[in-house]
Amino acid sequence: MIIARRPWLAAVPAIALTIAVSHASAENAENELPTIDSTVEAPIAAILTAASPDVRRFNEHITTLANPFFEGRVPGSRGNDIAREYLAFWFDAFGLERPFTDGASEGSWEQPFPIGGRVDIVDQHLSISAPGEDRDRVYRFMPGEDYTATGLGGKGDVSGPPVFVGYGIDDGPQGYTNFAEDTDLTGSVAVMFRFEPMDQSGGSAFTRGGRWTDNASFSGKIASVASRGAEALIIINPPGSRDPRAERLISPRMSGGRFDLPVVHMTTEAGDTLLAMLDPQDRGAMDFRRLADEAETALAFPLADDDAPAEVRLTVDLETKPMTAYNVGGLLPGRGELADEIIVVGAHFDHIGDGGFGTPTSIEQTHNGADDNASGTAGILLMAEKLAERYAGLDDDADARSVLFLAFDAEESGLNGARYYVQNPIRPLDHHYLMVNFDMIGRVESGGLSVTGAQTAQGMADWLRPKFEASPLNIVQPTNVSRRSDHAPFYFEGEMPILFAIINPLHSDYHTAADLSYKINRFGAVQVVDLFEEIVLDAATRAQPLEVVMPAPQPPASRVLFGVIPRNAGEGIQGVLFVSVTPGSAADAAGVQPGDRLIEWDGEPVDTLTEWRWALAEHAPGDEVPFAVSRDGERVELSATLRGR
Repeated sequence: MIIARRPWLAAVPAIALTIAVSHASAENAENELPTIDSTVEAPIAAILTAASPDVRRFNEHITTLANPFFEGRVPGSRGNDIAREYLAFWFDAFGLERPFTDGASEGSWEQPFPIGGRVDIVDQHLSISAPGEDRDRVYRFMPGEDYTATGLGGKGDVSGPPVFVGYGIDDGPQGYTNFAEDTDLTGSVAVMFRFEPMDQSGGSAFTRGGRWTDNASFSGKIASVASRGAEALIIINPPGSRDPRAERLISPRMSGGRFDLPVVHMTTEAGDTLLAMLDPQDRGAMDFRRLADEAETALAFPLADDDAPAEVRLTVDLETKPMTAYNVGGLLPGRGELADEIIVVGAHFDHIGDGGFGTPTSIEQTHNGADDNASGTAGILLMAEKLAERYAGLDDDADARSVLFLAFDAEESGLNGARYYVQNPIRPLDHHYLMVNFDMIGRVESGGLSVTGAQTAQGMADWLRPKFEASPLNIVQPTNVSRRSDHAPFYFEGEMPILFAIINPLHSDYHTAADLSYKINRFGAVQVVDLFEEIVLDAATRAQPLEVVMPAPQPPASRVLFGVIPRNAGEGIQGVLFVSVTPGSAADAAGVQPGDRLIEWDGEPVDTLTEWRWALAEHAPGDEVPFAVSRDGERVELSATLRGR
């Protein structure tokens, strides 16, 4: 594209001019890239005029939904209400039907559901008594300065010994874990760092660019200690993090709503005081962060004197004012013998408002959420319009499944809208054929798109392959199904096939106030919609069923203890690597050494950590088990007497 050389035009972001143009094709001459010369007075208008109607319509939706007038579309805001009205207006304009029943004969566009609501702190207290001979020394932390109670958990009055659990990660990349299989937190107060293991720059050690993974989420951390019996949880901002969120406390009104144990959030400085006071070696937060970065497992305090343990006293009293959120949907009715089956095409329309939660940037800025997820919302609006026209052109005797276009609310606070729909579908879940989820399709770079889920149904990868190959997009297909977007409840709870589309790679504006509509690649987003328009239309009319493929079940909780920190030995390497051995444990008594690689258990070869965990679950306390390890390249045969939890 040639841009007019005029001083005023230099102020117009080049990306806004280049990415608004639709795909050039032999079939549609209006999609050819225009040439802008020095005589053009309105270059953006010229580009949109030359673009396809789909690009223009997508542009209208994205600039509307990502306007600051919508207040970041956070649930409970007037902007969220207006967004719902906007969606219902267009579903009605496309000739869709109201899918939800609300007692009215004509039905409703909206599906209301309760969410955690606004959390107010009624009372909070946190104090620590030192271990050993200093038991009478008590340190009281200042609420609002050193820590804050949060709505991530429940309320309660707790006292118990603190246990440091690193980052609270169960099963991270390459076998990273902060828990041995014998970790029992019953009666204790878990103490952990926010985020996940860090590199020297203060970013994630799990990714090349330092971006946090799913392991850094609050929900996973809380679940990891709640499942092990912890009475309460203290989350400390880790020292040395480059994430600006580590410099402040989270909003006390942030609500998780799924856990009963009290959860408090603590500053780095207060965490340093807490850890140094509890540790007989006087180690501070940075020392413990280094331990956690290397997957050090849970450490009880004091480390040497169990007769006089330290004690945390913690009180959290919360008052939650209930709120209601609303999914918004429009139904494209099917026809013939397939009409009773449903394909869901979904995207969440909510975002994080002024950034009071879920953002690394400072609060009190409107987070417009252009890519996340006004882009996905605009995508389902465009697809609804296009598929309604395609359905109108079907033969009268054609069979076609119904398509439910579903905009989810309250995704950012825990996939609440998607979960509610799966629990309250408009038709039984076994009448749902496929779920398609758009979450961030607007910042396509070099055609990069990630599509997950081809492996969630028998034969779906073969069916999709020619469609992917025909697309101008550069499609990658992850094998693991993420649990962080609205397709997850449909797959993991509803047990139906899913497809999840998201840009690849992600950009640094994610969940920041810089996620603005002028940066959206209208052209690339429409290519995504074009691809899935063909996928959904084919899915709606194909006679073949889709047989869901669920992930392999996880092993049940073991009744026995072995006493090691295990991890997979590595790609292409047989066995389970024992990173460390707990002194006095069954493994220690058997002669296991750090660095041993388990290759055989009870007469059977062991290939992976999951395989060994299944084997452990079959044992009872007192079982004597022969096993073999590889040590310095030599096979060593050992035997252990397993102990109970």
